[in-house]
Amino acid sequence: MGIHKRLSKLIWLAEAAILLAAVLPTLVILNVPDNGRSSAWMLTIAIMAWSGLKLSLIIASGKPRVFEFMFFLFVYIFMGLAPTVQIRSASIASTTKDMPANIDWPTALIVALALGVYELGRLAPARRIDAPTARSQRAINSRALWVLFFIGLAAMLYYVQSVGLDVLLQDRHSRQAARDSSFDDGSLAAIVAAMAWIPLMASSGGFMLVRRRLRQQGEPTGPYGYVALLAAVGVLLVVNPISGARYTSGTVLFALLCSTGILTSRWLRPFLALILAAFLFLFPIADAFRRASVDASRSGFFAEYAGNGDYDAFWQISNSLLFIEQQGITWGNQALGVLLFWIPRNIWPQKPTGTGVLLAQYRGYAFENLSAPLWAEALVNGGVVLMILTFVGLGVLLVRLDGRLPRSLASNSVLALAGMILPAYMIILLRGSLLQATGSLVVMLASLVATTIGGARDSSPPESEIADIAIESSAPLRRHRRARQRTPKERRMRLRKI
Repeated sequence: MGIHKRLSKLIWLAEAAILLAAVLPTLVILNVPDNGRSSAWMLTIAIMAWSGLKLSLIIASGKPRVFEFMFFLFVYIFMGLAPTVQIRSASIASTTKDMPANIDWPTALIVALALGVYELGRLAPARRIDAPTARSQRAINSRALWVLFFIGLAAMLYYVQSVGLDVLLQDRHSRQAARDSSFDDGSLAAIVAAMAWIPLMASSGGFMLVRRRLRQQGEPTGPYGYVALLAAVGVLLVVNPISGARYTSGTVLFALLCSTGILTSRWLRPFLALILAAFLFLFPIADAFRRASVDASRSGFFAEYAGNGDYDAFWQISNSLLFIEQQGITWGNQALGVLLFWIPRNIWPQKPTGTGVLLAQYRGYAFENLSAPLWAEALVNGGVVLMILTFVGLGVLLVRLDGRLPRSLASNSVLALAGMILPAYMIILLRGSLLQATGSLVVMLASLVATTIGGARDSSPPESEIADIAIESSAPLRRHRRARQRTPKERRMRLRKI
């Protein structure tokens, strides 16, 4: 059995690494002629190959390292593949016009520097995470889940009544227009919209975790599965692929699929590979319903990235370098707007705009709804020093979260629920602007905390139960659990914690 696992891991690693780190970069060079804009594509294609190798290692490991997976997925596409195509074709994102070619190399070096210090950050806590610990996990409280479910249901009904049920199934522009006409303040509209689906999504996943815990203990699961399904239907009504933004829809679909237990099953590797394929092949055409006239036609795989404004993240880093060179850093003023996002502009007229808007106004772009990746946010707020600190901290944070996730999935604690919801949303945070993304993030974190109110701390399961939680099959785990059936008294004590 051990030989079979190692062989399967090596096969997955070889196949993924060859495809992501060798074949696709080579195809970019062969299929996209170099029009002589700059030679910086040599570094961006190296970034593409490096992040492809990291993705391959994560997939092959068979462990739910979903936070780092999403980080390197973003880097692979938005900092590797897309800028390589755009630099070689001399067709940069249409939303960031008139970009001087001499900024290409500094931008690529900044991206590479951030990845380097990220690797330093992720190495720092490795020994402490790998060592066995007796740290307890915060358990999910089923009573708190019911309260969160009804709050989310009420918010969803209010939102649907405000914008209209028919609008939710129309194109995205019609939905946005209906939302703007229903709410006077944009910050209030964003919070209400987030409340209409995030608490329901968190309660749906939480009910599935409680149901799974009861099944492991041999207890009746009650109505938890049906309520979770009802909450999921409510979420998909508000955030659907027709009128919902692609990133938000992806967050919902990822969370709902993870609630089925796929992160602890033998399907984890195919699941991660499917997510990667969806971002490469489905994401570019997922905006077919953005306007009233549906257009799903595409000119080609690599041609989709040339000149596409959806992939402006690399060039917004360029704009941030130009900004701080001419106007200096903002000394945290943009971050202050993020922290105080909840204050309406009619109360705080000088409230900072999103960093994407700030850079667009600085460059004189007519279209201002641009991204501002984490690189740009850090540069504008505090220069290269803050960017280095940010990515060191990000490396520490993500490796800690991934290191504790297998134990949390085994105990069905609140971190397991966070591992369903936050990784996909991290793509939105990485792409920015943070000001636009913070409202939903706060609602997510508040919903996660709400699920634990009144709940006890549940001791972490022994190492033997989590050693291979996501490798090959969950059947050995089921046999192990049946061999450790608790007495009726122990089951009653466990139920009180739920």
